[in-house]
Amino acid sequence: MLREENEITVYPSLSIVSGSPDGNSSVFRVDP
Repeated sequence: MLREENEITVYPSLSIVSGSPDGNSSVFRVDP
């Protein structure tokens, strides 16, 4: 459950860095 919460927290951060909807996929990749 913690893993899912972490992904959501990092998701917005990565989205801003990527500045694209594709960032969603990057989040899963960056997160172990």
